[in-house]
Amino acid sequence: MKPDFVIVGAMRAGTSTLAAALAQDPRIFLPREEIHYFSDPDLYARGMEWYESHFSQPEAVGAQIVGEKSATYHYSPGAIERIARDLPNVRIIFILRDPLQRAYSHYWHAAIAGQEVRSFSASIREGLLPGQSPMHDYVDRSRYGAQLRNIYQRFAKERVHVCFLENLKNSPADSIEKFQKWMGLIPVNTELAGHKHRRLRSPRSLQAQKFIGKFCDRKALFMRGFTRFNQAIGSKIKPPSEEDVVCFNGLIQDDKECLEILLGGKAIPWV
Repeated sequence: MKPDFVIVGAMRAGTSTLAAALAQDPRIFLPREEIHYFSDPDLYARGMEWYESHFSQPEAVGAQIVGEKSATYHYSPGAIERIARDLPNVRIIFILRDPLQRAYSHYWHAAIAGQEVRSFSASIREGLLPGQSPMHDYVDRSRYGAQLRNIYQRFAKERVHVCFLENLKNSPADSIEKFQKWMGLIPVNTELAGHKHRRLRSPRSLQAQKFIGKFCDRKALFMRGFTRFNQAIGSKIKPPSEEDVVCFNGLIQDDKECLEILLGGKAIPWV
């Protein structure tokens, strides 16, 4: 069985919140874990039979539509092209968030995982360090215009649903109803699932976080315990400075204009 829709991102923009909300509707099935099939060459090499097996789980029985979400698809080289080639009839969902807030959340996600030791200010000005994964280009991942243009080059606009985390939080019922209608489902009242996010704190030492991260998987019990301790003795995460806000907005200004053109006047919450 092939999916009817794919949530392609954006990373740290509410993909998990959206998937959890959609999963409240018994007519919709999504695997609990991200598959990353189209963005990971090793997983892609396993073939479509392996990929389609994720949609044949017992929980999928009775569902009218099935889908998946992998927040790496929107920026991974070749991922959108592979989706278009292997799933020509699929529908694409692209959920966006204020680009600065997405980047700031992305930065702290990496820092807490021991993958970033610089300040947010330095990271957006310096870009990627030698040997650092492209996944940690916080500015580039917020260039939604370029990413959406890539999607539109391979999928008809009517097969692409662009939505916003801000709208999902403020008007969850309306956001889910729009998706249900877009997928051809009769709208039903669906509660926004309680996908809770812990209020993060800045680790006391990013260097220590990175050092421990070299030897422990971020999901390992010791790493999780150390992270909690490092955060407990740290401080509350403060909003980005005004200087960083100005710098960041300047870096993506051209892309913001590109996004507005591509969306053709659709209201963007942060504009």
